[in-house]
Formats: sequence, structure tokens, C-alpha cells
Amino acid sequence: MVLLSATAADAATGLTIVSSPDPTGSDFNELDGAVATAPTNAWAVGFTRDSAALAFAPLAEHWDGSAWRIVATAPVTADDNRLHAVAMISASDGWAVGESNVFTSTAAVTSGLIEHWNGNAWVWHLAK
Repeated sequence: MVLLSATAADAATGLTIVSSPDPTGSDFNELDGAVATAPTNAWAVGFTRDSAALAFAPLAEHWDGSAWRIVATAPVTADDNRLHAVAMISASDGWAVGESNVFTSTAAVTSGLIEHWNGNAWVWHLAK
């Protein structure tokens, strides 16, 4: 996965292409939102799909100034969970939002998905 793509014009401004890790066992990954509070603190969120389960799960990645690494998100019990945007107030206070879907035999029930970064871990909140 590449988080930032650069053209020749971008290269003239100092932007470079930086690869980010793919979750093990995934066959689809998408990063939808990103925020940086410092050159050594940036976050990107989206979703990934486990090729064995074929279900989407939230994905969060953190930039520490030298490399991107995957940071575990809170466990979510719904069938399909995706993060689309992220905001960081400080290194210990951040919010990511998206959607959570439960599939039944007749319909899909969608709820808002909210995860909070407390400086140590992502904590799950389901918005109704």
C-alpha cells in the first residue's frame, strides 16, 4: 500500500513516496483519512479485508517520523467495519469515524463507528 503518491512536480516540493504496511492475510486495503500533528506523529485510517473471512475490518496506521506501522484497532463485533476519517487533538486524544454494518438474511443494518485513541490503544464506540 502506498500512502502518498508523488508526481515529478511533487518531487520538486520535497514530497516522496512512502510505503505503508499491508495487514498479514489481507487481500484488500484502503486508507481513506489522514492527519499529521507533527513530522513524527501522523495517522491514517481506513479498512482491510481478511482474504479468508471476506469481512472488512478497521485499519489504523501510525507514522513515527521514519516508518508507518499498523496499530491494532478496537475489536468490533459487526460484520463489516470501516474507518473513513481521523482527527488528533493531541498524542493521547484522537478520534476516528466510519461505519459498522450487520448483515441479516433480509437487510443490512448500518451504524456509525467511532474509535478513540487514548495514547495507548484505540477504544471502540458504536454510534446509533
